[in-house]
Amino acid sequence: YSNNIGEAYFDNISLQLEPTETVVEYDYYSNGKVKTQTTDSNMILYTYNANGDVVDVATRTSWAHYNYADDSNPYRVSSVETYTRLNYPPYELTDAQSIYNSLFASSTLKTKTSYTYNAYGLVTETTVEDSKEDDDAKKQKSTSTTTYNVLPGSRIFGSVYSSTDASGATTRYY
Repeated sequence: YSNNIGEAYFDNISLQLEPTETVVEYDYYSNGKVKTQTTDSNMILYTYNANGDVVDVATRTSWAHYNYADDSNPYRVSSVETYTRLNYPPYELTDAQSIYNSLFASSTLKTKTSYTYNAYGLVTETTVEDSKEDDDAKKQKSTSTTTYNVLPGSRIFGSVYSSTDASGATTRYY
């Protein structure tokens, strides 16, 4: 509990050995958000926007970039882009920022997942686009849709009514 002002009191503290016996170390930004999560063989780096929302989650081999909707709900994710590396950053790079810079310099967009919401903030459509092809006509795209029970006053308001997967199969829920 270092670098904090004031006192902290803890009750019923216990130490627990993780089943994998892996120690996880966290580093934080000055605003208290997690910057890195490090284990023996991996580091995950997080970056945030001005609202405090996660923008990038990066490892040595891949990263995800989150885009947020420009509507009345600034926390609503509009799409997630996943990238893979063509070659891994050298393991002598242990500084999070160096790994981050190396990762972004040689990454390729793999998929883009886009989300559409209804007026209640529920995801109604999810589209996954495979970005391996340069030609838009050859890119694979799959869309799934979900409808919800949104009758005002309903005891099951917000529950899923039906879902249609990318192959067109519809499942109804009662």
